[in-house]
Amino acid sequence: MFIIHVTPIAKGGLRELSYFSSQEFPVGTIVYVPLRNKEIPALVLEREDARAIKSILRTNVYETRKVRKQVASHVFSPEFVRAARTSATYFATSPGSVIHSYVPAAILSAAEATKLEKPSSYKKSSKKFERLVLQIPRHARFEKYKTIIRGNFAKGKSIFLCVPTLREARFFEKKYSRGIEKYTFLLESSQTKKKQQEIWNAILSEKHPVLIIATPTFVSIPRGDISMFIIENEMSSSYKQQVRPHIDARILIENLARETNSSLIYAGTTVSVKIHKFLRDGLATEIEEQTRKLRTDSSVTIIDSKAVRRSAKEEKANFPVLSPQSISELQECQTAGKLSFVFAARRGIASQTICNDCSNTIKCTHCKSPMILHGRHGPRKLMCHRCGSVRDAHETCVMCGSWDLVPLGVGAERIEEFLTKNLTEAKVFVITSDTTKTPVQARKIVEEFYTTPGAILVGTEMALSYLTSEVSCSVMSSIDSLLCIPDFHIEERVLGIITILREQTKKVLLIETTSPENSMLKHAKNGSLAEYAEEELALRKKLKYPPYAHIIKVTSKGTREAAIQNMQKFVALTQEKYKPRVFAGFIERGRDVELHALIRITAGQWPDSELATILENLPMSFSVDVDPERTL
Repeated sequence: MFIIHVTPIAKGGLRELSYFSSQEFPVGTIVYVPLRNKEIPALVLEREDARAIKSILRTNVYETRKVRKQVASHVFSPEFVRAARTSATYFATSPGSVIHSYVPAAILSAAEATKLEKPSSYKKSSKKFERLVLQIPRHARFEKYKTIIRGNFAKGKSIFLCVPTLREARFFEKKYSRGIEKYTFLLESSQTKKKQQEIWNAILSEKHPVLIIATPTFVSIPRGDISMFIIENEMSSSYKQQVRPHIDARILIENLARETNSSLIYAGTTVSVKIHKFLRDGLATEIEEQTRKLRTDSSVTIIDSKAVRRSAKEEKANFPVLSPQSISELQECQTAGKLSFVFAARRGIASQTICNDCSNTIKCTHCKSPMILHGRHGPRKLMCHRCGSVRDAHETCVMCGSWDLVPLGVGAERIEEFLTKNLTEAKVFVITSDTTKTPVQARKIVEEFYTTPGAILVGTEMALSYLTSEVSCSVMSSIDSLLCIPDFHIEERVLGIITILREQTKKVLLIETTSPENSMLKHAKNGSLAEYAEEELALRKKLKYPPYAHIIKVTSKGTREAAIQNMQKFVALTQEKYKPRVFAGFIERGRDVELHALIRITAGQWPDSELATILENLPMSFSVDVDPERTL
């Protein structure tokens, strides 16, 4: 009889559980264990002879349950298991939570049914882990990848090309399958379970080196000859989970590359300031001289929206959704039969609605978030973007009873209405999460857009990955609704968006803002990527922000009394050594409230074993986010 110690493969799962077993399950295999009233997959972390610890077992308060007889599944490489455990410590969660996030359900179910190929084993490489950086324009980067792929294939080595979104995965598969289609494999979440299992097995059984193009969910594939991982579009926020357990795939991939002694390439037209710091500190090497200035065919014009609106007010004209200069450029493109793109920072008609008499913001009755005005092809309605509740827009202010409710800001629907009214000859298409619920719908709209002369595409950030071909003119409308977000990451994120649009625009990119003097916008106009990174690093070092420190966000959620009591207990545990700063949630959550605590740890001192233990043992009413995208 044996005692096996396992970590449940489940979202927010317990760190470790122990069970009796009559079988000698190998460490690193998957078994199904009873938990409450069902069986769940779990990873075997350790195995002990029950006779050797008999005296300890007799003192247990709780009964140790038994695991049924079964065939253990070999799904992961030992290197991935170690990387998952290291990442779990970093993000203050369980190894099972990491594995649950980066092993598709289709693969786990196939493992239970013994339908998976065993992990492939190859002679271990003598090379050491290295960080590499490839910051060059998109078209040049794609050509460089071809050289890298050919070089690795010649050495008998495979490559894992990780992309942040499904759309980008399909784009890369189409681009690189020609000539090596037999050895190029695509794995992404929209594939059926059967398809995922077939491709997974085909990758493991193929004797020739392969190119694996996949989203982060499939990084666990245990092919032993992978000698290089590429993180394409490294700045994308899609690599970081927005929900529990808040894992960043870039950290997991780095840990995996380190465990397998592989090369890791951070790639993009521009990379994050964190990677710039790696370069400056000698912790990463350039594959080839990086682009200090972004050189594109398009020019950038920054338009002062404040001056445009002041002029319209003086002339007693309607609120200018887009500036006259932007309309003129769009009109010129439409007349010439050229394509244009208009970036909208927000969906809906406006970003918020307020009472013109008492200045009260119209909020959701369920979660207290601001209600967003919508009205595309139908009666206007107020919609909550957080909980999804909808109500009729014809209402009065709950504070003063006034009918004078005013929408503020510029959303995608308002831009669409404005363009349809002012450029009557142009066909206007829209891609937001309201208009396209599936990738198939988005692809259909984009295909029609690219085949319609003089068409204009209006889209939020989600539309950027669908811009696979160049447009003549681009406009960024009301960029201030992004820049006003109180978060130290936001300017870096906006710079990334501008960079993408510059690359995809042939003629001119127009940026409308009320802050034309913003330093980041000036660097974006000049394409001075390196100068921006140096300025941003200097500022963050002064303020002790990442990458010069780690920020850990701890959130207590519940009724007002419970949230306060729980946070008080957490502060009592950490106040003396870690000095958490506590503040209330930015947006109320209905009857529940949120209290946040921010802890700053000097770079190089995380994971801190004492704090990590405290965070791992917090109750489920808490959530922990290490290196959060947003601190509010």
